[in-house]
Amino acid sequence: MNKSDSNNTNASSHNASNLDIRFLLICLSVQLLINLLILPFIWEENAGRARRKLRYISPEVIAQFAKDQVFLDTPEGQFSLNYRLMKPKMSTAKTKYPLVIFLHGAGSRGDDNRIPLGSLPTQLSRQVWREKYPCFVLVPQCPRKRWWGELEMVELLHAALEKTLKEYENIDRSRIYLIGLSMGGNGCWSFAAYKPEIFAGVAPFCGQADPATASLLTKTPFWVVHGDADNVIDVSFSRNMVEAIQKENGNIIYHELPGVGHNCWSEAFQEPSAMMEWMFQQKKKTAK
Repeated sequence: MNKSDSNNTNASSHNASNLDIRFLLICLSVQLLINLLILPFIWEENAGRARRKLRYISPEVIAQFAKDQVFLDTPEGQFSLNYRLMKPKMSTAKTKYPLVIFLHGAGSRGDDNRIPLGSLPTQLSRQVWREKYPCFVLVPQCPRKRWWGELEMVELLHAALEKTLKEYENIDRSRIYLIGLSMGGNGCWSFAAYKPEIFAGVAPFCGQADPATASLLTKTPFWVVHGDADNVIDVSFSRNMVEAIQKENGNIIYHELPGVGHNCWSEAFQEPSAMMEWMFQQKKKTAK
């Protein structure tokens, strides 16, 4: 082999080696791109699966709540509200029972008429609490992109309540209770201010309120709870509202939970529940 042939062989070997490296780099780049495109879908699917698991409502719970709907005509158009109702296991048709209205948080908005049955409604559907706290349970569902504190939503809540009272004469109108968490806590304050004569007791958990409405709420008993480490709805909202009602000599109990974040309702919706014990002792002197 002469020198020229040797140089050609080395060059060919070098070029082949470069091609192999370039090919390997291309393969790695394609694989990386595929991973970057696919991983978000994998993460989202995993996150969605986790959310569905957290919000799973058992068929046994759902079966105890009948579906219903109410409509409201306004100058802006017609609005509707889905809700579910659980009836007590009545001993006699003449026995009167309290009504608990539960307002869910923003994460349960939608139109499935099922997700809001978690937390307190699920607990109230269990045999122990059905016997301990026999009552009607009204669970409305706020539509997406709406908020319980909006006037139309408060009017729809009132319409659902009025419809339920007409359909069930054995609801004790002197024992209508309102309980809500987060956005539902906002709704408690708004609904109670809209119709303060209705409620025998109201329990807003980590909600926002307008202190200017405090004078409307002096005759309504309140059980208010907020965690001082809440980074979703600042504890100052409850503090300011409680202070405003206290200045009006209102009837209010306030529990501020040290080191607790947004999920301040967990203990109250479990056995034993000081909030539920207090709530079921409340009764209006004059039924409206």
